[in-house]
Amino acid sequence: MIGVAFTATAVLLALAACTARSDPTVNPGAESSASVSAAPTTPDATPTQQRRQLADPNGMQRCHSNGLTADVVGGGAGMGHRYAALGLTNQTSTACRISGFPVLQLLAPDGTALPTTVLQDGPAATPIAVGPGQTVWAALRWSVVESDDEAANHCAPNPGWLQVTPPDESTALRAAFTGTVVCQHGRISVGAYLPDRPADG
Repeated sequence: MIGVAFTATAVLLALAACTARSDPTVNPGAESSASVSAAPTTPDATPTQQRRQLADPNGMQRCHSNGLTADVVGGGAGMGHRYAALGLTNQTSTACRISGFPVLQLLAPDGTALPTTVLQDGPAATPIAVGPGQTVWAALRWSVVESDDEAANHCAPNPGWLQVTPPDESTALRAAFTGTVVCQHGRISVGAYLPDRPADG
């Protein structure tokens, strides 16, 4: 009887151990899985976000005259006015920052300064990042309708150059500015620099 009882006890213990191993509530992998899913993840920046980060002008140095070139392009016309776009192109290998309005001076073909009145048109723009080889644009507008005291010579002398000083700089650049008169004693309107070329320019 003692041998039978011992055998029965051993069987019961074995069954209990098997039950514990098969208990679905005991799952060693559950804790590992939970710890993995709870780990914080940082998604990669999308291409658009990367471009925005690269284009952030904060912390960039100002664009300097010695790293820029100036050009006047386009030639829209309407209602006695002419329209063009003034471009500044970054010729360096490093991105820089530009913001605001250029300082302008009309010059005769021989470089002599002509009467010039510059009107800033519109609000100042926010800082713009100008990458290597990129161009920012300012809209130009002027009248070809002479005032009373300009009628005899039709606003002559005609300009040959537009002298351009970038914002916050003291060194001027020159852009060819021919084939037009600038009436009203050299009055010319200019917008702030923007990333996109004006439609009329």
